[in-house]
Amino acid sequence: DKILFSTSLLGGDDNLLPLAESYQGALTVNPISRSTIVNQLSSHKFLKLGAQKIITIMAGSWLVKEPLIVPPGYTLKAGEGVVLKFSENSYILSHGQLNFSGSIDNPIILKSQENNEFWKGITILGNSELPKSELKNVIITDTTSLENNGWKVDAGTFIYQAEVLFDNVKIINNNCEDALNIVNSKYNIKNIVIKDAMFDGLDLDFSNGKIVGGKFIDIGQAGGGDAIDFSGSSSELEGLSISNVYDKGLSIGEKSDIRANNINLSNLNIAVAIKDNSQLKMKNSKISKAAIGVMA
Repeated sequence: DKILFSTSLLGGDDNLLPLAESYQGALTVNPISRSTIVNQLSSHKFLKLGAQKIITIMAGSWLVKEPLIVPPGYTLKAGEGVVLKFSENSYILSHGQLNFSGSIDNPIILKSQENNEFWKGITILGNSELPKSELKNVIITDTTSLENNGWKVDAGTFIYQAEVLFDNVKIINNNCEDALNIVNSKYNIKNIVIKDAMFDGLDLDFSNGKIVGGKFIDIGQAGGGDAIDFSGSSSELEGLSISNVYDKGLSIGEKSDIRANNINLSNLNIAVAIKDNSQLKMKNSKISKAAIGVMA
C-alpha cells in the first residue's frame, strides 16, 4: 500500500523520496459507447427509421441532450432544414455511416446549445471495408474533444477507417487538438472552410485523397498549430487559401507524398515544412508574410 523510492544523483547528497501511485488497471469493458436502434429512437424523438436501416433526422431545429449513436450497419441521414443544438456532453458517434446533405442556401447546422460553450463533436468509426460517409453543405461549430469512460478523441471531427466525401463543409471555432482528424481513411474534400481553430486545422494520418478548393483561417490561436498536418499520407491539393496560422501552413512528415497547385499562404510562422523523408511538389503558388517560407 505504501512504497517509497529513494533516488539520488551520483556525486550528490540529496535524496528524493517519491511515493508510488497506483496504476490504472486493465479495462474490463469497452470504453467506446454503443447503443441499439431501439434506445436511439427512444432517446431522440426527431429520428425516424426507414427501409434499408436508414435513420432520418426530421427537418426542424432539435435539441440533442444525449449522445446520438449510430449502430453498425445503419446510416444516419439529414437534409435541408435540419439544425441540431447539442448539450455540453452530447455528440455524434457513428459505427455506421453518415449522409448529411444540405443545400448552399439552407445548410445543415450542428452547433452548441449555448453560446460560449462546446459540444463533443462528430466521431465516425469505420472498418477495413472503409464504409462511405458524405457531408455536403454542413456547418459545424463549437466542437471540443470527446472523453468518455477513459476513452478520448482529441478532435472536433474524427474519422477512422472510412471513406469520406466533404463538400462545402465549414468547421468553425474548434477547441481541441484538431478541428478535423482523418486516420487510415480515403477522402475527397471540396471547398472546405476551417476557421478559428485553437490548435491544428486538418490532421491527415496515413490517409489518401484530394483537397480541392478551401480556406484555412486563424489556425493555432492557443499559441501553435498547423493548417494542414500530413503524416504518412498521399494527397493532391488544389486551389487552397491558408492565412493567419501561428505555426505551419503545410506540415509534411512521416514519408508523406504531396502534390500541390495554386496554394496561397500568407501571415504564417512557417509556410511549408517538409521532413521525415517526405516529398512535396508545388507549383503556381504564393507565399507572403512568413517568418520562414520553406524549410526541409
